[in-house]
Amino acid sequence: MKAKDGRPVRINGILHHSNRVVRWGPKMKKTFSYHTSVGTLVLALAGGLNATLAQAQAPCNSVPAKTTTCKCGQWTGAARQQRCNCPPAVQSTAPGSIPSMGLSVPGGDQSPLQSSPSVAPAPGQSASEQAAALATGMDSSQFNPRSRGQSDQLTGRGSDNLSSAIEFQGDNFGTGAGESVVAQVFAYSLPGDQIFPGVFAFDVPGDQGSNDVTTNGPFVNGSYAVDVADDPTDADKPQGSEFIYAGGTATQTGSGGPSDPFDIRYAYTSGVRLPSSVTGRMKLAENVSPIPRNRVFFNYSSFNNVPLTAQGITVNRFTPGFEKTFFGKLASVELRTPFASTLDSNIFTDGSTNTSKAEFGNIFLAFKGILLASDTWAISGGTSLSLPTADDNRVFTRGGVELIRVKNQAVHIMPFLGGVYAPSSRFFTQGILQVDIDANGNDVLAQRQDATTRVNSLKSIGTFHDSTLLYADLGMGYWMLKRGPRDRSFLQGIIPTVEAHWTRSLNKADLVSNTMDIQGSRVPTNVIQPVISQLDVLNMVGGCAFQFRNSSRMSIGYAAPVGNSQDRVSDGEWRATWNKFY
Repeated sequence: MKAKDGRPVRINGILHHSNRVVRWGPKMKKTFSYHTSVGTLVLALAGGLNATLAQAQAPCNSVPAKTTTCKCGQWTGAARQQRCNCPPAVQSTAPGSIPSMGLSVPGGDQSPLQSSPSVAPAPGQSASEQAAALATGMDSSQFNPRSRGQSDQLTGRGSDNLSSAIEFQGDNFGTGAGESVVAQVFAYSLPGDQIFPGVFAFDVPGDQGSNDVTTNGPFVNGSYAVDVADDPTDADKPQGSEFIYAGGTATQTGSGGPSDPFDIRYAYTSGVRLPSSVTGRMKLAENVSPIPRNRVFFNYSSFNNVPLTAQGITVNRFTPGFEKTFFGKLASVELRTPFASTLDSNIFTDGSTNTSKAEFGNIFLAFKGILLASDTWAISGGTSLSLPTADDNRVFTRGGVELIRVKNQAVHIMPFLGGVYAPSSRFFTQGILQVDIDANGNDVLAQRQDATTRVNSLKSIGTFHDSTLLYADLGMGYWMLKRGPRDRSFLQGIIPTVEAHWTRSLNKADLVSNTMDIQGSRVPTNVIQPVISQLDVLNMVGGCAFQFRNSSRMSIGYAAPVGNSQDRVSDGEWRATWNKFY
């Protein structure tokens, strides 16, 4: 609208340009009032929207006090009409960090958070995490289930693909038991009665007559070989038909005169299955990721037909534990405390051993850290330790005489390398390579009886070392269901997995034995050796994991041995695991 001289007309502070000449009248006044009201409403709405957007982009701590709670990326407030966003993260230039989106200040100036070329702290990072990010060039939020920045591993949300890699199911029990021979040794100091030339008889005090023990051969190397009379006799014998006579000697003491007594020693032996561990050995790749994580967990394994006895038994193992990160969540320490319903560590030679005894296992510690990483892969390394907290393994006769004790003393050192590759936010593959080394072995003690006092004691016969094992573990999975970041469903994800676990011994199994000298011949009495002299077994595992909204994950799976039936430590294994991340 212009005046007659062509100049624009100002109405309520607004310039109007028009070549049309409009006369001012009642109708024009009504039209002008209507347009003025609409314009005022539009300006008011624009101002309110601008304020709302400014508040939506503000950090959580700048939301007005009238709101109830504030979580990054969620709507909040009593009417759920205000949104609280996280502060903008920095586009990192350091190697191994996660690319993130940044916001520019109008006019081209950078945000204060974008002014540094190094890795910026993710929202909610502690001072140590920020220091670790600056020192290593890696943002730990890409590895951790509860990262508060742009990734949320529990529900698969975020820009980093590594968040999709879940924990291994696992498969391991160990090396089973040993086909061992144990002996009960009896000893006397008795005078001899020569009943024939070169043949002596010995009378054990009692009411069953004489000639309880007799020599059965010539005098060789200072001793005679002896036999024990059949029942009834006063000579001691072990209780149980499982024992067989192994032989004995009679050695004359003193000057060898007619009145000098003989030291008589003879033994009965029995075969027995002696396990290296009734709860089994542990390795790293059991409900674990190569990446450090904050979590508490519980593992359950049901091993079928484990050869701890000649008939085989079912072992149910339970393993609670936790993992705690440090150094900015780029490293962690893990603790497992296994116990099991399994074979009693007190074993009886007659086969009456309890096969459903609650036994505490060896404590398992693991230390791991990220060595190299990018947005789609990570390599970690570290070591595990198995500490001897389980009971000693003991063998008893039916009469309660302890024949063998294998002391639980070995510390196992298990260095490892692990890796994760996740080319997308749904698919992942991971692997762990580990060596299990028995650092010091277990002392083996055998029963011995004093010929004069006839008191039983235990004497060391050697040190037994567990086989050195190589573990090679490979697994992969795919998020078949993966809900978005704003989905409040209880079930957040379904992840089928498949794994291959190869275990191979790197040396032959150890053997510990002692012998009895019978006329210059060494007759074995106690022999401790594993059933499997060199282990080589492949287990395949299929399973499925379920991700829940309450920061937890549950997995179930089944492990089955493939080929080489002679080396199988079990016929199969059901596994169930639970993790709570924090």
